[in-house]
Amino acid sequence: MMVRATMRARRRRWRDEAPTGELPDASRGGFADQSDLSVQVLASLRRLPADQRVVLVLRFWADASEAEVAQTLGVAVGTVKSRTSRALAALRASGLFVESAKETP
Repeated sequence: MMVRATMRARRRRWRDEAPTGELPDASRGGFADQSDLSVQVLASLRRLPADQRVVLVLRFWADASEAEVAQTLGVAVGTVKSRTSRALAALRASGLFVESAKETP
């Protein structure tokens, strides 16, 4: 419950935009590519079940270990491993290549 509440609060929070006297240079390449990737990642994550999405966020965004995630969610470490595996497989199947995923031996 606390993880989901934190995730909701982060989505609503203002992103600290700062007004400037000049607009940034529009000739910089890569922003559109990053934006497209962000949209693609968010869309793929939204298609995942909530339990898999929470595990991915805790493991890869919050950089928590499998044991920490298991303790936070009140599940077994094996459950965290299987949810992570299924979520990454679903992301790969959706065409989103996960290059640097934390895999434990």
